[in-house]
Amino acid sequence: MILLLSAVAQENTRLRAELHQTQTYTCGTLEYHRGILGAHNVAIATTGIGTANAAGSSALLLHQLNPAAVIVCGCGGAYHSSALTVGDLALASAEIYADTGAITPDGFLSMQALNLPLLKRGDTLYYNRFPVCTGLNAHAALHLKRFAAHSGISFCEGNFVSVATCSGTDTQAAAVEAATAGICENMEGAAIAQMCCMFDTPFVEVRAISNMVETRNMACWDLAGAMQRAQEALLFWLRHAPAKIFTSQEF
Repeated sequence: MILLLSAVAQENTRLRAELHQTQTYTCGTLEYHRGILGAHNVAIATTGIGTANAAGSSALLLHQLNPAAVIVCGCGGAYHSSALTVGDLALASAEIYADTGAITPDGFLSMQALNLPLLKRGDTLYYNRFPVCTGLNAHAALHLKRFAAHSGISFCEGNFVSVATCSGTDTQAAAVEAATAGICENMEGAAIAQMCCMFDTPFVEVRAISNMVETRNMACWDLAGAMQRAQEALLFWLRHAPAKIFTSQEF
């Protein structure tokens, strides 16, 4: 079973509409939907906005459902050096907590600089950066590139950046981008990636660009369009993905 997660319900409305044999369940106070999507048995849930909601919701579902993989689908902001624009498509090569650490007179210190790991898994320590599943990512990238080409948009794979406070000025956007080499900013991905790391579950994240990360001007945003496009891209990938590719992956 594949667990599909989004921050808000609008980011999975199309996915839920494509489900067959749909059943609705609860996990604690969290509602999720199970059914068949193409060749795949899936569960779809809305985590809520922000890292606390994302971590709590994903941990509950990972514990109860033990999925073969987790895919995050939603929208995000693009940093200017990514060459992405509104409507384009991005795939995470890693998830990074941008603002988890300490502010000092000499600047920001990451958790690694503070020598305070957020997670220990075996002999590996994880600080601000959490991995994606390279096997699934390679397969996703192949088909998402095809989707982008068919749709007349750009596709980019790179670091995703999770923040507690969105970068709403050019100065802050430039600072976060320089520190992380990020291509896409969001508020949930790193927390879900961390929980997947804790549960040894393969993780993938697909987002469409709703806005540029710059001085905030919502007149230039397209949240609805980005939410729709991310779901269309994910559906395209899943239609071309054999079920065995998810069951054969390791974290």
